Amino acid sequence: MNRSPDAQITAVFELPDFRRLLFAVASTTLASRALAVVVGYQVYAITKSPFALGYLGLVEAIPALGLALYGGHIADRYDRRSILRITLAALVICAAAIAGIAAVSTGGLSLAALTSWYSSPASRGGLPSRRFRRGKHRSFRQP
Repeated sequence: MNRSPDAQITAVFELPDFRRLLFAVASTTLASRALAVVVGYQVYAITKSPFALGYLGLVEAIPALGLALYGGHIADRYDRRSILRITLAALVICAAAIAGIAAVSTGGLSLAALTSWYSSPASRGGLPSRRFRRGKHRSFRQP
């Protein structure tokens, strides 16, 4: 069966396993980038120092570079799916630990605070809506 080049490219999306893999990779990438932004924001909110953000980048880069060869050896020696499961579980545990530390240091997070934080259409009075309105006004004053 001869398919056109466009049909050959899109044929891979018909496979359910590929769609699940694509969704998992996209979700993991989005979550890890969101975690990096949150950690950077929290460091800056606590220290108010761009220099501390530079140290954060250094602290993140040195282990990644230093463990790259060892990680390659581990990936060659063990099953990659189990390595991925372990590392993603460690990422979730670390994110939960960071959230717990932040909750303890800020006096705790209540359910009302979380719902007002995440349900933020511009008409409601939560913190994000105030920031949105303030940013909207700034964008018209200072384009």
